[in-house]
Amino acid sequence: MALVMKKRNWRKKSVDPLLRCILARELNISPTLASLLLNRGVNTVEDARDFLEGSLERLHNPYLMKDMEPAVNRILNAVKNRERIFVYGDYDADGITGTALLIKALRRLGANAGYYIPERLLEGYGLNEQFAEWARDEGVSLVVTVDCGIGGADVVARANELGGPDFVITDHHHLAVKLPEASAVLNPQRSDCAYPFKDLAGVGVALKLVQALFLRYNPGTEVDWQEYIELACIGTVADVVSLTGENRILVKSGLDYLNGCPANAGIKAILAVGGLRKDKIETKEISFIIVPRLNAPGRMGSAGQAVELLLAEDPAKAAELAAELDKSNRTRQEVEAGVLAGVHKLIKEDRFLAESEILVAADRGWHQGVIGIVASRLTDLLGRPVLLVSLEEDMGKGSGRSVPGFDLYEALASCRKYLTGFGGHSGAAGFSLAVDQLDNFRQAINEYAKELLSVELSPPIPEVEEVLPLAEITEQLASEILLLAPFGQGNPQPVIGCPGVTVLRSREVGKDGSHLKLVLQQEGAIRDGIGFRLADANGESVQGKVVDLICTPVLNHWNGFTSVELDVKEIIAPFEEKPGEKMCIEPGESQATAADEAPGPANGCGLFLDALFDSALEPLAADWNKMSLPDFALNWFQEYRRIYDRIFLPGWCEGCAQPSPEPGVFDLEKAPLIDLRNTTGRPSILAGLVGGGKQTLVLVDCAYRAIELAAYLRSSGNYSTAFLHRWISPAEREAVLYFFAGGSIGTLVTTAGLYSVLKSIEADQLVVYNLPSGEQEWNLAIKGLQREKRSVFLMFGEGDRSNFRDHLYSLAPDRDFLARLYALMRQFNNLAKGRILPELTSVLQKAGLKWAREYTTGIGLAVLHELGLVVERKTDEESILALSPAPKEKLKLEDSRVFCWGQASRDRAVTWQQDILSLPAWPNVEYKEGIMEYQE
Repeated sequence: MALVMKKRNWRKKSVDPLLRCILARELNISPTLASLLLNRGVNTVEDARDFLEGSLERLHNPYLMKDMEPAVNRILNAVKNRERIFVYGDYDADGITGTALLIKALRRLGANAGYYIPERLLEGYGLNEQFAEWARDEGVSLVVTVDCGIGGADVVARANELGGPDFVITDHHHLAVKLPEASAVLNPQRSDCAYPFKDLAGVGVALKLVQALFLRYNPGTEVDWQEYIELACIGTVADVVSLTGENRILVKSGLDYLNGCPANAGIKAILAVGGLRKDKIETKEISFIIVPRLNAPGRMGSAGQAVELLLAEDPAKAAELAAELDKSNRTRQEVEAGVLAGVHKLIKEDRFLAESEILVAADRGWHQGVIGIVASRLTDLLGRPVLLVSLEEDMGKGSGRSVPGFDLYEALASCRKYLTGFGGHSGAAGFSLAVDQLDNFRQAINEYAKELLSVELSPPIPEVEEVLPLAEITEQLASEILLLAPFGQGNPQPVIGCPGVTVLRSREVGKDGSHLKLVLQQEGAIRDGIGFRLADANGESVQGKVVDLICTPVLNHWNGFTSVELDVKEIIAPFEEKPGEKMCIEPGESQATAADEAPGPANGCGLFLDALFDSALEPLAADWNKMSLPDFALNWFQEYRRIYDRIFLPGWCEGCAQPSPEPGVFDLEKAPLIDLRNTTGRPSILAGLVGGGKQTLVLVDCAYRAIELAAYLRSSGNYSTAFLHRWISPAEREAVLYFFAGGSIGTLVTTAGLYSVLKSIEADQLVVYNLPSGEQEWNLAIKGLQREKRSVFLMFGEGDRSNFRDHLYSLAPDRDFLARLYALMRQFNNLAKGRILPELTSVLQKAGLKWAREYTTGIGLAVLHELGLVVERKTDEESILALSPAPKEKLKLEDSRVFCWGQASRDRAVTWQQDILSLPAWPNVEYKEGIMEYQE
């Protein structure tokens, strides 16, 4: 039991402290989880709710995808006319699951549908003319592709010339130079496609088509498109696309299905042969157990067997097919092992291969279906690009994998004169060449690489997301990390740095003794750890040593008990800091210059903006109640005081109310109105709207949102962004307005309640980001701030209304709240006025009224006081609130002016917001593809 320890530092990802504070306070999560979200590009509360909730309801409308309407029309016409439809899929797991998904959906619609999967070794990837001819001869009138076809313009053109079949292309790969002239081409990568999420896998695009079909033509059963989520989940994980956006939703929902009761008999069977328990399936199990079995038939021969498994409805038939796939997978593993051993033998025998920058190895008999996998494993093992070539007669077919920073496609392009063909991307590529050109090619690509690669590359500095003491690695932290799952491409497992930990015990575990089981201690904290593949017989024992750890906190369930455990990724000898060096290097710093500070902005406005954002953190941390309070609430407080002067409100509720708006409505002839209501991904859309030389005024609902959006825009490259809200100092307000008037500030994010200072501002664009609270605020924002030719963007949506609902209930407590409050007063009778608001509010929140605030309790007490149910007694030292004697007659809440005004105001706001969100278009405005355009 031993380990070679490296002495190295690590790089810590940094996050914006303002955004971290806002996420933690508004979402009620730990600062660590807030940092982890920010590290994943989740920068706002709105985006964080989408990321953490990830429900299917948040999927985009499939009809936003270009050509979805003609695709659905052509397919439904084929179904109606009983035309013969074929699905043409790809032979990998993405294409296999997409093919099965689409076939099952089409047959549920009553279609006469079959499928075709080309053979990897005989036909290769993509559409081919032989299939098109066969389909035409067999009476197939419509072909729908899955995970391929975008490069098949010639095949489709030839089919059009010969009278069929028609094609509907569904694909997700980067576009060819020319799009196929098909009945429809569904691909979110199209430059003319407005679909908001571009990174769907092939199976994801197929699912969007099924969604659209079922929305148009309900098959009349209880089962809908969600039945196919588990197939979409498997295919998405298999294609190693980014697990963000809609991919995250599909995988997260699909895992729920897989861990519950999978509807697909084939999936149940493959889980059984893989030895998977239904409640233990995560992305790792999909990647290493399910996907290899689905891929094996296509690698070794025909992928049709895998499609048949996923289409099987009889459990016995599914079990038989799953067993055959398992056998194919074992054969594939044996073939891979043989190729891997062959490569190692060649390296041992050939010094040039062992020392070259790029490993180019070739042999006869290597199976073309596995050389890509073997190349990938060798790349991870050797840390350099690997190209393997399978030789047959006088030609060779190769597959390669690269390392980060080296573009393999460009390397092949530099050697194109030695190749008969090549394709791929920076990380993976395929090629073909004549056998007599192999040596020339090997020499040329290594010459190309010499200037870009070195055999003895310095290992990259490991990057950690947080640095924590062992005591702070807890079950709660591990549970919070699970909220970020599913993990995968684009959303890796978080890694934490834990310095100065003592290894109390260490022993080798696992069949081959390659893992380390650890007991770790730091001061009073003791944790278990497991280091997979960290044992090394040639190293030094770590037991008893003080080390630095890079790890992921995980939950360990054993014998009914749950505990936190460290999944140790790396054990490092303690770093000894020297002058100019740091243990933890911040982003943008190098090891040698880590102590140096980056220069600040050179101009006065830049320095002011830095100071403005720096000063925003303290009030966010200390005064969250008022920073999260919508501006319109101050008007309500003022009105409550006017109605009943014995209102009980916290001191921080004091503030200036908005002025009454002047009568009038928005004049469409003065400025264009651009409707982006209910669009998802608002922060990123806003980032695209601002800048470009145009000054923009953005109206939001509360102070924290102004700070949040402004900080996000600055982090997105819009550096000349500032914020305004009613709580900043007069001096800061004057400086912001001065720099905005002079053009130094390009984007100003402000609360709508500052109408008196905003009405004189000139800007090219006005963005109404959050839903106005009612007609008064609407008139202030739209009519009051309108200017000639100033574009007005409406970006609010249903999400705002749900957030406002909590604010409205907190400002206008209902009967149920008042009944609970009256009952609580029996327990808190004769309590000092200064204590009653926080103590009663805390009890109410714990009882489930999460939206209750201290001012909610104060308004409720005012209602009870107005009805004579509560009295205020003054003593020499303080005021005391107490219950009055029980009334002889039942009192009516409607006798309270405070209660009636609050309920009526809340109802008006709810009705107005519902109307403004459901309004399809304003007069003289035409709604067209998500944009309201003014018509002359």
